[in-house]
Amino acid sequence: MVVAVTSILGILNWLSAKHYKRFNLADPTSEVLSDQTIQILKSLDQDVTLTYFYTRQYGEQDEEVFQTFKNLLERYKSLTTRFNYELIDYAKNPVRLQNFMDETKDMNIEEGASLIKSGDYIEKINDTSESALTQAIIKVTTGLERTVCF
Repeated sequence: MVVAVTSILGILNWLSAKHYKRFNLADPTSEVLSDQTIQILKSLDQDVTLTYFYTRQYGEQDEEVFQTFKNLLERYKSLTTRFNYELIDYAKNPVRLQNFMDETKDMNIEEGASLIKSGDYIEKINDTSESALTQAIIKVTTGLERTVCF
């Protein structure tokens, strides 16, 4: 009986880790992604990686912005296995920052910036909104660079 219960609990644990689903009972409108974002994430055919640069020397308002952005990234990640992100605290981990800078030459990175990379294409954003993030994903996955001429 103990072996059967342990086996069932092990299988349930494995299934819950494999099929992650997050529920919010407080305010359902704050967790909703737009239809376009959901469609784009589900149709990704190549890996997209976001790297966010921050430091923990924030005030209370900046900490709230950080947590909101991290929650947004978790929602993106829960929709597809092709989206991954990394949060680099450059004050605590300068070696990782230097390694990243060596990998991505000619990029000027400031606090609160994000780099979205897919294949050979890299897009930098300074905004933590869903629309800016989705637009950057579209840019790096299509691989088109726009040129404005006068």
